[in-house]
Amino acid sequence: MDVRIIDDEAGFASMSSEWNTLLEAARRGGPFLRHEWLLAWWRAFGREDDRLMLFTCRDASTGELIGVLPCYETSAGVVAHARVVRLLGDGHVGSTGLGAFMHPSREQEAAERLVEELAAQRTRHDVFDLRLIDTGSPFFDLACEMGGRSARVSLDCHVSARIDLPATWALYLAEKAGKRPRRAAGHGRRQLEKAGATVEMVREACELAAAIEDMLRLWEVRMKDVVGPRFCASPECRAFFSEVLGSLLSQGRLRLRFMVIDGDRIAVDLAFRYRDTTNAVLTGFDPQWSRLSVSNVLCTYVVEGAIDEGCAALDLGLGAQPYKLEWGASDLARFSDVRVYARTTAARMRRTADASVSAGARAIEALPASFRPPLRSAGKSIRTLAKGLRG
Repeated sequence: MDVRIIDDEAGFASMSSEWNTLLEAARRGGPFLRHEWLLAWWRAFGREDDRLMLFTCRDASTGELIGVLPCYETSAGVVAHARVVRLLGDGHVGSTGLGAFMHPSREQEAAERLVEELAAQRTRHDVFDLRLIDTGSPFFDLACEMGGRSARVSLDCHVSARIDLPATWALYLAEKAGKRPRRAAGHGRRQLEKAGATVEMVREACELAAAIEDMLRLWEVRMKDVVGPRFCASPECRAFFSEVLGSLLSQGRLRLRFMVIDGDRIAVDLAFRYRDTTNAVLTGFDPQWSRLSVSNVLCTYVVEGAIDEGCAALDLGLGAQPYKLEWGASDLARFSDVRVYARTTAARMRRTADASVSAGARAIEALPASFRPPLRSAGKSIRTLAKGLRG
């Protein structure tokens, strides 16, 4: 097998067809590894001093693409300047299941070659910060062993939530749904219908620009309540969603729904289809309509729509919060971070900062719910201080 590193955007852009063909064939892969998602991510969030590192593995005789490991090189830290390798798609928009994907007939061989070439970069970097890897992939097992004796390795596991969907909406309400979704599907829908509410899904390219602005407006309102009053969607987020949602719409994958009253969009749910799964990306709603539980009611339409399409599952993303479990989701430990630290001063300082922040986050989540909000607020100040070390 021949492994080559592609470091230019033009080369990346030219791989769309063979990239997605390989991903569809791969035993382990995911929606956030699709070419259009990662290319839009790079164009929006890649910094001027970042460098693409796309490891591509091809059959030596035929040239067929056998495996891909999408990474990029960046710098992090102010006090301790570290050279870091990350997985493409990490951060900003909730991508999960990152890392390598390979042809099933040569999966182990390709994974070994890709990790071998990645490990060969150790002399040039302080940290390999490989987050949200699919733990069922052979790439994950090999990455865990990559450090060897010359480095330190740390692991963090992530839980995600997924609803295994029955064949009909009636069966879902009877067998899966808790009290909240059943109430939203009954009383909640009737209340909103009386108020004149309708549900619309964006289907035409000419509707998309205005829909994205309304989507981000409603998302911002929700995130201000979750993260803090200063939260706002960045220009990079706008650029990313403008590009990737256009691609998803043209492929028939986009599921962008709004709750509308008197012509005003008051709630949004963004998801997209990949294989037999609907993947949730973001939600938002106007708080003045919270008394009618608009977000929960809109979610019932998302679940019902996925069932009507014949989807086997609805993926609700990271975290197994109680409200997700009430919708019938199972919590699965599907993703892990693998951090490999070199024996350099910058790597040691970054490792200390990473460990402190991770331990603090776990301690906060272990406390009773009433204690978490003020501690999370205080934690923001600590993370800001640690940013000089971590980047």
